[in-house]
Amino acid sequence: MSQLDLTEDTLDTRLDDVETRVLGCLMEKAVLTPRHYPLTMNGLRNACNQKTGRDPVVSWHEHLLHGAVDRLAQRGLVRILQGGRALKVEHGAERALNLGPDGIALLSVLMLRGPLSSADLMEAAGRLHSFESAQAFRETLERLLAHEPEPLAAALPETHEAEPQRFRHCLSDSDIPPAPVRDGAADAAPPAGADWPGELEWIHGELTGIRDLLDPDDSE
Repeated sequence: MSQLDLTEDTLDTRLDDVETRVLGCLMEKAVLTPRHYPLTMNGLRNACNQKTGRDPVVSWHEHLLHGAVDRLAQRGLVRILQGGRALKVEHGAERALNLGPDGIALLSVLMLRGPLSSADLMEAAGRLHSFESAQAFRETLERLLAHEPEPLAAALPETHEAEPQRFRHCLSDSDIPPAPVRDGAADAAPPAGADWPGELEWIHGELTGIRDLLDPDDSE
């Protein structure tokens, strides 16, 4: 499978918002819910529409995601698996973007949550990959910043001396939201593992989809 070519016609290789969310969700769920991975389209929809660990929160229909999956598959970023009663999808970011588990963790968090400070990014990515130290995390971030042929992440300009520098992913050209206004500990990053509500929400939606698939008359 060919790698994503970021050297030619850069605008054509940028992801739109739906493609970014789809790919980020697949990268996340491969680690967090391996027993339910690859994802069905229903599982992918539930992952995209999760209310926790997502910024912005969306409510997308499955047909919108089908188009994004098809476009990502053409670029070698996802694989569509046929067989059984439901189509399933898995990501191919390791090979297409030449990333290891540590890079996948950081990039997927930035894709799903938007720009984050180094401290917030390390804490959130720690759910997906166990970094041996802060230095190991920093080295992974530096590899994303220096990725060839184009960076996969970038530092945002500092807006205020009191605000920590934030980092964003570079797979799309979406507008960057302003830095959040901090109010003490109220908006501190949640502790590692604090996204259990989001995972339970996703699993509940996946089970509902399986039930409807097996007993379609009950869903009417």
